[in-house]
Amino acid sequence: MPYITQLTQPIQQFVHRLNTTNNNDSMPEGEKIKVCAAFQRGDDQTGVWSIKMQRKLVESILMGFPIGSIMLVKAWGAANSTNHFILDGGNRSRAMRDFMSGDFSIPYVEEDGSKTFKTFEELPVEIRAKFKNTNLHLQQIRVLREDPPDTVARMFTNTNTLILSLK
Repeated sequence: MPYITQLTQPIQQFVHRLNTTNNNDSMPEGEKIKVCAAFQRGDDQTGVWSIKMQRKLVESILMGFPIGSIMLVKAWGAANSTNHFILDGGNRSRAMRDFMSGDFSIPYVEEDGSKTFKTFEELPVEIRAKFKNTNLHLQQIRVLREDPPDTVARMFTNTNTLILSLK
């Protein structure tokens, strides 16, 4: 049975771990998070969520609604310096990253009642702070030596095949 660590982490820290490139020395290897195409619908940069779905995720975060756990995995035999891979939550992770990077805007109601769209940087500082400091629930999963060789594949299949069929 895999070893699972439960933790919370502010969105800003999670997105930093997700955005870290291989040549960035500020983040130690093993702490970085990678979106792995083998586990996700889409690659590191793109997923299957529409802008509407991404906006709904941001709205949920700002409203304090739960958005579910993000599952990170390291296979048995991986060194401690091996990065975590997202087993579940790739589209949520990309949506948070892309919103903070300014890749899409969200509906916003101005003080005078007018409606507009704003990117992350255009939002009032208190809204940006609320978003960045919202804690995510993470499950860091470490597959153990005694686990069957197909453990990661079975976890992935059991978690990720109900909404959209795999390609």
